[in-house]
Amino acid sequence: MNYTENSMEGKVKRTYKDSLFKFLFGNEDHKEWALSLFNAINGTDYQDADELEIVDSDNVFYLQIREDVVIIYDRVIHFFEHQSTYTPNLPLRMLNYLAKEETRHLTKTEQSYFSPRKANLLRPKFYVIYNGEERPDLGETAELRLSDLYDGKKEGDGLGHGYDLDLIVHVINVNNGYNKGIQGACRPLLEYCWMVDSIRKWIKRTGNLEKAVDEMLKELPEEYEIYGAVMENRVKVIKMMFDEMDNEMHLRFLMKENESGFQKAREEGERVGMEKGVAKGIEIGKEEGIEIGKEKGKEEGRVEGEKKNQRKIVQRMDEKGYSDEMILDVTGITADELERIRKESGNG
Repeated sequence: MNYTENSMEGKVKRTYKDSLFKFLFGNEDHKEWALSLFNAINGTDYQDADELEIVDSDNVFYLQIREDVVIIYDRVIHFFEHQSTYTPNLPLRMLNYLAKEETRHLTKTEQSYFSPRKANLLRPKFYVIYNGEERPDLGETAELRLSDLYDGKKEGDGLGHGYDLDLIVHVINVNNGYNKGIQGACRPLLEYCWMVDSIRKWIKRTGNLEKAVDEMLKELPEEYEIYGAVMENRVKVIKMMFDEMDNEMHLRFLMKENESGFQKAREEGERVGMEKGVAKGIEIGKEEGIEIGKEKGKEEGRVEGEKKNQRKIVQRMDEKGYSDEMILDVTGITADELERIRKESGNG
């Protein structure tokens, strides 16, 4: 399913695509797989898939590829998102998710913000299904907290003391060898992870993404629960997997390039700064002038080098069609800085 939405600044229309994860677990055609995922994560044994509601959220998180699945069961709303690239900003994105879905729930149940009666909200739970490769230290599970993103947070601060809002995201590692109990309890999840692992294996062997997807499908065991749905939608699945893996590889490349670019910018800044500092110091004719000039020049050169690298990364991600949210995650810049960079580059 393709759809468009305004970017964070409300200026650029972008196209969004569903991932294979969403196709498998966020699809009304096989709600039993969504219920299986729900039960495996929660340790429950619900049987009636018809009682489960799958919410098709519009354009949540401004993601390039939609990897989100929202499930409501027994007045609890579960937010699932698949991630192959790690980001500590997931709690902030989940907060956006929650506000959107609780508002939708109020409208559906004819409740109002302004009513004198207490609103009945859904109880939220937040999960990330992680199968990336850049965090081998993650372990079985991890928790990400919204409060960890607060600027100026001090040691000893806690809920009700220092800040009044927090949100916890449970990260579940489903890489090979992790959380075997959860994967064993949800066969479609285990089989999905096998597909991703197989593609990565063939990419390493062939260096060709298209070839890797093709070889994975040849190897897909016929006894898998997801086999029929995958093969019946073979063309769509190939497109989804190709987009998904290409997106993962490109993001990893950009993150690596971003880190490398900042290091080069820092080194270039120090070199230019040293030259400026020496010249400044000679002009002043004092030893302290040399040191002051060196430090000032190094800082000015470093800042200018980082700005050049940021412009380069933003331009390449804009050309690739990445969302503003993803650009901010990769570069670490603010929305205002992104807008400034685009204006300087003539793309604002």
